[in-house]
Amino acid sequence: ALSCIREKLFGDDYITASLCFMMILANPFFIENLSYRYDSLTMCMSVAISIISSYVAYQYKPINIIISSILTIAFLSLYQAALNTYAIFLLAFIISDVVKKNSISNITKNTASSVAGLIVGYFAYSYFIAKRLVTGSYNIEHSKIIEINSSLFEGIISNVLSFYRMFSTILNGDNYLIYYSLFFALIISLIVIVLKAIKRDENKKTKLLLVVLILLASMFFIIGPMIFLKSPIYAPRVLIGMGGFMFFCCLCVFYAFEDKQLISRIY
Repeated sequence: ALSCIREKLFGDDYITASLCFMMILANPFFIENLSYRYDSLTMCMSVAISIISSYVAYQYKPINIIISSILTIAFLSLYQAALNTYAIFLLAFIISDVVKKNSISNITKNTASSVAGLIVGYFAYSYFIAKRLVTGSYNIEHSKIIEINSSLFEGIISNVLSFYRMFSTILNGDNYLIYYSLFFALIISLIVIVLKAIKRDENKKTKLLLVVLILLASMFFIIGPMIFLKSPIYAPRVLIGMGGFMFFCCLCVFYAFEDKQLISRIY
């Protein structure tokens, strides 16, 4: 799955690509999934399929939307948390096009294609598979969405705070330095990318707004749609989107400083 997108995101820079891709695989949130004896294979397959699905959809062709929808049904059937990986790779493709000076119209078309593939696949999965085949009180309870009423906002805030407390527990000691360093690197890299885009591009305000939205979206999809669940699972294994976020941070560093020597980018 990663080899499919290496050329689009990194060109022929195999070393940097390998280091960035390691963020997806060699992080505690993904590795914890491997400790589940009977679920690890399906979880890994789901992440791989979600990456391929996101890549296929980010090309404005009707056939690609159909293929992506089918792949979306497949990865949601295996592990719903992989939806965050799909979304973060979509953001990676968008930032790649921004850096490569692709037109706003092409970026919009490709993004719309990717979102359409995800939406069609999600609704097909929800109606034809989840609604008919998902059984058991555990599965049903943890897939319920917060009802749209006066308690909607309160439920979302409660979920966000609960996930934050879980993060605080995981990132104790010196571990937090790694993640805060990545976030700091992301901010600096996006600033550099924006400055480069403003210097050479006509659509300055549009590109600036797009990069800001990408930053916010990348942080959102660490948790993703789980904040809208009535009873989400508070466990590190569902946060595989964190690996995608770490990858996205490293990718932005690569784009911000790709004109530097290889050893500088690795550092």
